[in-house]
This record gives sequence, C-alpha cells and structure tokens, in this order.
Amino acid sequence: MNAIFDKIAFQYDENRGGERRGLQFSEAIEPLIDKNRRVLEMGVGTGVVAGALQNKGYDIIGIDVSSEMLRRAVDRVTALVWSDMNKLPFLDGFFGCVYSVWALHLADDITKALKEVRRTLDDGGCFINCSAANAGVSPPKDPAGQIVAEMQLQLSGPQLSRDAPEELEKLCGEAGFEFETVVNLSHSYKTSVTEVLLHIERNGMSTLVKASEDQRRDIIEPALAKLRDIPNPDDEIIRDRVHQFAVLRAV
Repeated sequence: MNAIFDKIAFQYDENRGGERRGLQFSEAIEPLIDKNRRVLEMGVGTGVVAGALQNKGYDIIGIDVSSEMLRRAVDRVTALVWSDMNKLPFLDGFFGCVYSVWALHLADDITKALKEVRRTLDDGGCFINCSAANAGVSPPKDPAGQIVAEMQLQLSGPQLSRDAPEELEKLCGEAGFEFETVVNLSHSYKTSVTEVLLHIERNGMSTLVKASEDQRRDIIEPALAKLRDIPNPDDEIIRDRVHQFAVLRAV
C-alpha cells in the first residue's frame, strides 16, 4: 500500500483540497477531542488536517505508511512516524483520541485495526473516523461525478464502504468501543470535466494506481471516453458532499 500512495503523493493536495480541506475537516474534529490530551492521526498523509489542529494548539502525532506522503507533511506536523496502522508503535493508553480520515478502509482487517486503536486509547478516549464512503450519502449530481462514482464502484467494489458508520457500529463492541454518534460535514468544492479527466489520466486515485490491465481496458478507458463526450469541459462544476465522522468511545 505504501508504494501506491508514494506514487500519488505529489498530486494529493492538488486533487483533494489541500490546506483548505484540512482546515474544514479539523473544524469538524475539534469539538470532539480534548485539547489537554495527546492525539493521533492514523493515516496522516500530507498533514493538512493534523497541521490545522497543531496550529490550534493540539498535541498531534501523525503516522503513515507512505514515506512520500510523510515527506510532504514535515512542514505541517512536528511529530511524524512511518508506521502501518495494523500495528501501532505506541504504548497502551498512550492517547486520549485517535482519528482517521479516508484511511481506515485500507486496513488489512477493520476489526483488528479497531482493536489496535483501542489498545492505544485511555478508557473513555475516542476514535473518530471519516469514512471514504460518501457517494451514498451525497451522490454526485453532475454527469462527470456520476461517471467517476460508477468507475470507482466497479474498481473497488465494497472496499470503500468497509469503514462506513453503519459497518463500524456492527464491529465496535468486539473491539472494545461503544458507538456514540455520527457527525456530518458539508463540504463544497469547484472542479470541471477537464480537471476530472486530468485527475484520472494522472492516476490520481489509489484505485487507479493498482488497477489491472483488464480493469484499465474494461472500466477506466470507457469512463474516460464518456467524460470526453461531455460538452463544455471547462465549465465550472460545484460539488456538494457530505462527509461522515463516526465517533466511537473506548470502554
């Protein structure tokens, strides 16, 4: 998995909202965490969320399996560790809060990853997870967004929804958590068909990097052809998304 994200690190901020998104997501997380407790971001990426929280005075440690992602995070986050989320290199009860944004679905085993998070949390601490699955909550309304959503579904299958709130609610008891709540964050951004095409042509998603030759022929190339048929490709598209943050409490 580290090799996949190493390949897209150079364009990750450009494709996913950069520091503007990081600030918005940090504002959703901030009311849920204690400023007096140590916080871990699991899958810190380029550090846009952790950096925003650190700038507000939070004691943040970030881990990621991609060295290229971490290289881009060093100017934003002071404490960074190159590590896999499946075995966290921290003592029991080390954190008051752990959070993850668009990363938990990549774990080898979600239940085992949750148990590992619980091990590093104090009793009463919280785990906050922003799921990678939001198409069902706020499906794209523009043709380009619908084409890409269908492509992603065909490439990833149920992978993206493995950490959806309803799935975590089923698993949390076995892992030592109580399911507390879901916080929704409305997030708007601008794009265009031209930008979407460039994003796909540059393999800007992890699903594209690991796609097989058959998937490229049968799924990606037809999606690109459909996108190229959309008229006025430079026209601005405003996307409205809802991102779901599931809050689990350690018991």
